Amino acid sequence: MAEKKTVVDFSGVNTGNGRVRIPQGDYKARVKSVKHETSKNGNPMLVWEFEITDGEFRKKVLRDRTVLMDNPLWKLKQLLEAMGLQVPSKKVALDLAKYPGMGIGITVTDDEYDGKVNSKVSDYVNLAVLEEDEEEEYDEDDDEEEEEPAPRKRSKKSSKATAEDEEEIEDLDLDEI
Repeated sequence: MAEKKTVVDFSGVNTGNGRVRIPQGDYKARVKSVKHETSKNGNPMLVWEFEITDGEFRKKVLRDRTVLMDNPLWKLKQLLEAMGLQVPSKKVALDLAKYPGMGIGITVTDDEYDGKVNSKVSDYVNLAVLEEDEEEEYDEDDDEEEEEPAPRKRSKKSSKATAEDEEEIEDLDLDEI
């Protein structure tokens, strides 16, 4: 008697929700989700999911965490600025519902934990800067002369951030998250 086969449709199924391993480098991504959670140590944090938006690893998802305590807040500020937002030097609150879908450049590096290597987000880059870097690399490939590449610019306050973005952050209170 022949065994009955089970039909499973994997169309559109994303495998990027577990341990992810992709080559180190810079990638264009978008915020897939952001959630307020509590760390194992009892500290408030935001858990970010970034989905790569182009290239061979499109649709792969990487997670990162930003702890909402005084000392590590630099990382959250860097992330928000890489999304093109102006972050004032004062107390603010974040409307987490506004971030999914926003573009961001991420730098991915290898990380070893428990003898296993996986990819982690190690830095954030404004998409405009990332696209400039790509254009420079393309131009350098076309030139026959070899030149020393310019140092890569890291995310600064984006000139493309709008007044609406500034108001969006300033109107919110961080303590209410």
